[in-house]
Amino acid sequence: MWKIISLPHFKHSLKPLVKKFKDLEGAVIAELENFNPLYHTTIEQDIYKLRLSTKSLKRGKSGSFRLYVYVMENDNVIVPIIIYFKSEQANLTIQELRDHINTINQELKQLQPT
Repeated sequence: MWKIISLPHFKHSLKPLVKKFKDLEGAVIAELENFNPLYHTTIEQDIYKLRLSTKSLKRGKSGSFRLYVYVMENDNVIVPIIIYFKSEQANLTIQELRDHINTINQELKQLQPT
């Protein structure tokens, strides 16, 4: 089982979506807890894109949510980076994704004891 580290940057992207889609938070948690790298798209080393849907959304994964995660397999840790609703936002560019990753890395460094 994965240890999930949810950082403020990710929570900021999740919060408005949870207001619209009440069951999204549970779907995200279930997807992260059952994460298997073999079933998801590798974007860069240790970065994966997950396609996610909810029961309240009457459509499949293709027009639903995109969740990017950073996986530290040696530590069994998964860090969600960003989530967005595919119908409201186009695909992230590599530069946008790297900006999000940089923010996540800064937040992770703040968690480490000095």
